[in-house]
Parts: sequence; C-alpha cells; structure tokens
Amino acid sequence: GRKVLSSHRFMRFPTTSTDVSKQWSTSKSNLLPTCIGPYRLKQRISKRISWNTPIPGIKPRPRIISIPLIEIWKEVPGKPIPRPPEGWDDLGAGGAESQGRWAWGDERLSNVESSVAVRTPFIDEYATGPLLKTRVIAELVAKMAVLLLISWLAITVALCAAMNVPLYIGHFAMYLLRVHDEYSHDPISFAVGAGFIGAFFGIVNKLHSVSTNCENNIVDAARDWLNLLQPHHSREKLRTIVTFVILWTFICPLLLGCTYGNFFAGPRVSWKNWKWSYEMQNLLLQWGTGMLLLNSWAALCYFRVFTKEFWVAIAMGEGNVNDNNNQDNPVGAEIRRMAEVNNLRGNAAGHVNDAQRRNNESDDKANFGWQGKNGAIGLSFKAVCNFFTSWEWDKIDRKAMLDNCVFPIAKHLAMACLIPSLLTLLSPSTGLTPSQDLMDGPSMRATFRVLAVTSVFMQLLHSKRDGLGHWYEAAHKIARDDQYLIGEILLNHTPTGTQTR
Repeated sequence: GRKVLSSHRFMRFPTTSTDVSKQWSTSKSNLLPTCIGPYRLKQRISKRISWNTPIPGIKPRPRIISIPLIEIWKEVPGKPIPRPPEGWDDLGAGGAESQGRWAWGDERLSNVESSVAVRTPFIDEYATGPLLKTRVIAELVAKMAVLLLISWLAITVALCAAMNVPLYIGHFAMYLLRVHDEYSHDPISFAVGAGFIGAFFGIVNKLHSVSTNCENNIVDAARDWLNLLQPHHSREKLRTIVTFVILWTFICPLLLGCTYGNFFAGPRVSWKNWKWSYEMQNLLLQWGTGMLLLNSWAALCYFRVFTKEFWVAIAMGEGNVNDNNNQDNPVGAEIRRMAEVNNLRGNAAGHVNDAQRRNNESDDKANFGWQGKNGAIGLSFKAVCNFFTSWEWDKIDRKAMLDNCVFPIAKHLAMACLIPSLLTLLSPSTGLTPSQDLMDGPSMRATFRVLAVTSVFMQLLHSKRDGLGHWYEAAHKIARDDQYLIGEILLNHTPTGTQTR
C-alpha cells in the first residue's frame, strides 16, 4: 500500500492570498512531506460558489472560489486479499475435477463437490423451547435409525448379489454348454460367472469413461453419438460392416452351436411330433451356445492364450519375456520375417525359381495369424470399436474384417456342421425314414461324431498342406541322400587275408 511517486514526496503550504496563482508558496522551506508515519497527505483544490456583497438595485452574481485543501489519510489494516489455500495456486490444467481438489472462485464444481449437500445445523439457533429441541432430536434419531436400516439392507443385498449372481451366470453358461447337473460344480460355475461379470464391468467402465469426457450426461452423450452418424458415399463400407455383423452375430454362432449340440447331445430329428415352438427354442439354445463359444474363443485369441509366450509370461513374470513378446510388434515381426526369408534363401541355393516362389508364398501365409492384438481377431475388433465409438468409416477394412477373419471362420464352421449333418441324415446306417420318429438315436450320434471329426481333421490337413509338403520334401531329400550316400565319407574296403600289390 505505500506507493509514493518521487515527484509527490512533498507538498507546499497554501497561502492566504486570494490570487489562485499565488495561493501556493514558492519557498522551499514551506514544504510538507506527503508521508508521515501511518498518515498520508494529499492536496487538492475545492471549488465553491460565492455570491457578491448585495448592493441595492444590483442583482448579485455568483462567483467560483478555489480553496486549497490538504486531506489527511491514515493507513489501517483492511481485509486480506482473498487467495486460494496452499497448493491451490494452479487453477488451470483441467480445474478441480482433474486435480482432485475443491473448486475455487468461479471454477466448475467437480462431481463429488456438486453432489455434497449444504451443511445445516442439527438444532436451529432460534429453537429455544425444550419441546422444540426434543422434537428435533427425535427426528434426528429417527433419521439415523432409518439410515442404519437402509445401510444394512444395502450391504446384505450387495453381498448376496456378489455371491449368487456369478453362480447363476456360471450355471447358465453350463446349461448352454449342455453340462449335466451331476458334473456341474459350484466353484467352477462361480469362476466362470465372475469372468463374465469382470468383462461386463470392463465394458461399462469404458462407456463411463467416454461419457465423463463429455460435458453432458450419458443420455446427452448417446444422443450426440447418434447425431455423429453420417452415411458414407460408398456402399462398399456399409456392405462390409453389415456382412460382418450378420455373420459374426447370427450365422457363425448358429453353425457353431449346431455343431456342438449335435456332437455332444446328438442330432434331434422328429418327423411326426414336429413343433414350431420347440424347434425355435432349440434353435435359440444352440445360438446362445455358439455365441458363448465363439466370443470366448475370440477373447482367448485376443489375449494370446494359445501361444507359448502367454504361459511363459505367467510362469516367469511379464518383465522376463519382453524379448519373446514381439509378435504384436510390427517392427519385430518384420525383422523376424526378413530373417526367415534370408534363411530360406540361403538354404535354397541351387534350387529352381519355382521352389523359391513357393517358399516366399509360404512365408507370407506364415505371417498371418489369429493371436494377439495384431492378429485377425484383434484387427477386426479394433476396426469395429473405432467404427461404433466414433463412426470412423475409414477404419472399416474388408480384407481385415471379412477376408482374413469372418469368412474363414464361417467357411470352416459350415463345413464342420452342414456336411456331417447332411451325410448323417442320408446315411443308411441311421435307418431314418419320413415314416419313423427318430430322436437322438445312438447310431445318428455316433455317425455324426465320426463325420464331424473327419471333417475337422481334413480341414486341418488342408490348412497345413504347405507345412506337410515341406516335410514331405525334406523326408524325400533325406531318403534320397541316404540311398545315394550323399554327404557320406567313402572308404575302400579290404578283405581280411588279401594283399594288395
């Protein structure tokens, strides 16, 4: 508060002269300091209106008189300047919500602070009568009792739900998998249900994080999300996403569920007692089984459960397998692929160009996989999430979603389901005729199992035909080298008792 300019450190005493230009003394000895201890002096000129002396017959005229004044001010302690508490000086970088503190001034309140009620005293200061105080205390005790009762009910319901909901979900999963009650154990069912609940809460947490990033609530965020949808100029993108959703949601689960149900429970055929409601219920059950198995297999592929590195990481720790964890790294995969190509080129020296072309094609096919975030499942899942979260049409890739993912799955499931089913129905060993009512026949079940296993085995051999071809060529080369003694050291054989000249 003490800010005095150098040109106003002193002021002059005013004189009694009526001349304004001479009212201030020009002597340097008549200087008065403007700062004296806690007092501050300030000079100013006050203008007043004065009337001339009344003269008979003459109208008085007003006159402005300038009177020099000296104001005396005293410094007194005032109210302190409002400042945030210690550690709250940084009011930027996201505000109270991101910094985890209470809001200050005009800042936006956080969700916790805005939901806190205003503090009110239990007993009003104006409640002086004993009857009124007794009433207030009785209401307070009643509220506390109700609060304790509601808290007990909430804790009891939460504990019962935490113990029973995973168990019921696990039992329902076992029902979809056709597991008999004698072989269904509660600990296993509880673990399965807990896994599904964990995945569900992960999705809910993801949606909640998306909604909290928006300024509005979840309803407004959903409305804004729908408003962001814009049709694409090309129908190819729309055809790709619709085909993927139909195949992954309906066709593939139905094929997988029918295969699973026919293999373990046996084909259900009834010509006489055919009912629409029963068949639809059975079809819905098979679809649920297929959805459970298909999505579980996709999740296991996404987290690379079927790889050796996953189990090594569990056994040895995540930090000890960083060098072996390069499958999802594009740079490491490219380096590994180039090393394999160079190795194959070195081993194939002297071969014809056709053999080199086959080796290069086999390398390209070996790079394709289902495991990890950069596998077929991971890339498809990433593309679908990017599309449905932000409507990014450019993320839709037909090759990644259809050609490399859902089309091969649908083809193999169709071959594993339809071919054994048709051959089972047409097989003469089952004895199935339209005039008979055959359901879950043992011969049909055995025939379907044999045909299904044969179909899966043939598909496995077809998918591994390149590796089997290389193995056959290597075995043929070894046999040929052994027959013609290639690479062997030959020595002259001299019979015993024979002398050479």
